[in-house]
Amino acid sequence: MARINTDIKVITSDFGVYIEEIRQGKLVLELCLGRWEDFDSLKEDFSSWMKATQQFLKGELSVETSLQEKRDQLLKYQTKHEEILKKQGDLDNISGKAQGLLQTSHTITQLTTNYQALISMSKEILRKLESYYGDHDKYDMHQKEFITWSETTKLNLLTLQDGVASKDDVGTKLAKLQAMQS
Repeated sequence: MARINTDIKVITSDFGVYIEEIRQGKLVLELCLGRWEDFDSLKEDFSSWMKATQQFLKGELSVETSLQEKRDQLLKYQTKHEEILKKQGDLDNISGKAQGLLQTSHTITQLTTNYQALISMSKEILRKLESYYGDHDKYDMHQKEFITWSETTKLNLLTLQDGVASKDDVGTKLAKLQAMQS
């Protein structure tokens, strides 16, 4: 009977240990589940943001006609590009959350690849917009130069147009006219 009592005490003790191990296991699993849910939530938010940003960048660029409109458009896309670059911290956070979770490396690689593609797309759009803006700015500058030249030429022609002149004046006017043509 003493042996049975001893066995009962051992079994009861072992049972208590097993119950505690089960409780500890449950806590670990709940913690792990919480980490998975946190990771999954961050990943989904980041993926949604990337999808929306890709749609924004893939949208057709409107053809702006004025220099100011092109400048505004360029600033809008520069702001979006800066937002994209700031999201690197979010991606790093997601990667950090993924560490220790099994089967997340593919997801992180995919997110990183898509994020890098987003940065490249944004840079390309910015490059184009900067070029459009620069070309328009040069056009405006050349247009102003042409208008100034045209007005100066008109004034010079008006001074040469005086019909009454001596032979020397006609020679001088002819020389000025030839100088304007060159």
